[in-house]
Amino acid sequence: MWTYNTILILLGTGLIGACSGLVGTFAVLRQRSLTADALAHATLPGLCLALVLTGYRSQGVLMIGAAIVSLIAVWFISWLPRYTKTKPDAVIGIVLSVFFGAGVALNRMIQSTTAVGKAGLSSFLFGKASGMLMEDVIIIASIAFIGVALVILFYKEFLGLTFQSEYLKSQGWPVHFLDYMMMGLLAATVVVSLPIVGVVLSSALIIIPASTANLWTNRFVVLLTLTSIIGAVSGIAGSMISATLETPTGAMIILFAGSLFVISFLVAPGKGLFSAWLSGNSQTQSWKLRQFLFDLLEAWKGQHQGPLPEHKLPMANRASRLGYLTITNSSAQLTQQGIELASEMDRRITLAKSALDAQPLLDIDFFRLMTDDTYAESLTRESSPLKAEAAT
Repeated sequence: MWTYNTILILLGTGLIGACSGLVGTFAVLRQRSLTADALAHATLPGLCLALVLTGYRSQGVLMIGAAIVSLIAVWFISWLPRYTKTKPDAVIGIVLSVFFGAGVALNRMIQSTTAVGKAGLSSFLFGKASGMLMEDVIIIASIAFIGVALVILFYKEFLGLTFQSEYLKSQGWPVHFLDYMMMGLLAATVVVSLPIVGVVLSSALIIIPASTANLWTNRFVVLLTLTSIIGAVSGIAGSMISATLETPTGAMIILFAGSLFVISFLVAPGKGLFSAWLSGNSQTQSWKLRQFLFDLLEAWKGQHQGPLPEHKLPMANRASRLGYLTITNSSAQLTQQGIELASEMDRRITLAKSALDAQPLLDIDFFRLMTDDTYAESLTRESSPLKAEAAT
């Protein structure tokens, strides 16, 4: 039955799911997934300190405390790698463990203190959407609106920060300010999701929708939109399942989002496991055929002609059926079409070697280069700038 409280819960969980998905896209693409987890765990000491210092169990007061400590964690994560020799992943791990450890200790002290009494922070640890009020929905909607507005206003800057941060820095852009802005938005999203999914699961709501959407598209705008939709659907559907089965809302939201990821991982076109298996088999056969023709061409260039080995006959018969060579008395001769395909293979190998010579750290997938015409063409266009950059 669509009661007032049910509508509030569905609206709140849908909004926080969409907001988490939108912000989580940048976190996942920038390989900052663990950062979201660290910020989520860093909110626990903030909740405890707010309760100890004020003596109130008001949700607004507790969330303010969580936000302050979360911003301190953001500062540590951004500042320490720049001014110390500590690696970013190590800093994130340190912040996560130290802050959460402090939160666990404070929570235990609060539980055993008669002055404050039992804090009842379990709802923030695991989430409790059933107690959502209109004020909570307004706060969530405000954060979501701010998130969308920032993404629209700073779209190009966030895009550059995600994929070409060093280039932006070299051009004089305020990279550190943009990073703080993005991290602050991530922290705010984590904090407002605490009443719904809790400290333990809030990072999952940020990471899973973005990871799921990334399996379906390579276009950034589509990715942002799809991630928000997946997050919103997960929030609403998880809440409805939770109400039906009388299970914790946060857990069901994450389980539903996880099920979408598993389905996408299996069936997503291009990146899914089943699609990759089919494509891999097809591309492997294509690569073997090209390699066979290339070897024949190289052998004839070196005047090493002769009958084909017996283990080469199945591939030779396949190439013959496709019109790439003619077979006479176990000897093969390339047709004009076969010579062109073998020459294309030779060109791609030369192209890959020249790209690696120009920029040795360039991560070139040789298998993809040999089988994907679009990739080969794009690498051809990029080979000259790479050489020029290496020369300078």
